[in-house]
Amino acid sequence: MTVSYAHVRTNNASEYATQLTRDWMKSGLPVVRDQAHAAITLPFGYCEFDADKEFLDITVTADTIAHTTLFEDIVSDRLDRLSQGEPLRYAWILLPEAPRARSQ
Repeated sequence: MTVSYAHVRTNNASEYATQLTRDWMKSGLPVVRDQAHAAITLPFGYCEFDADKEFLDITVTADTIAHTTLFEDIVSDRLDRLSQGEPLRYAWILLPEAPRARSQ
């Protein structure tokens, strides 16, 4: 598995995580969510969001680097659309090994 991580500064982290999970739930994808944490599962991997007052931490885990990159692009694109012009910056970091997912 390949894992990447982004630490995104925003005062709307919880709202964005909620909106993302709602969108994916409507698409029929498995979603686990509570106040500060959300996880979304796709056939090739999963994505976790941890929200606090100033940051949205995003961890993407996929079966290949190509799927990880695709997942990063999907998440970034959806967040950019939700942000309505808030300048979000993503510095995706490839992690050496997969952390154990809380949702699984």
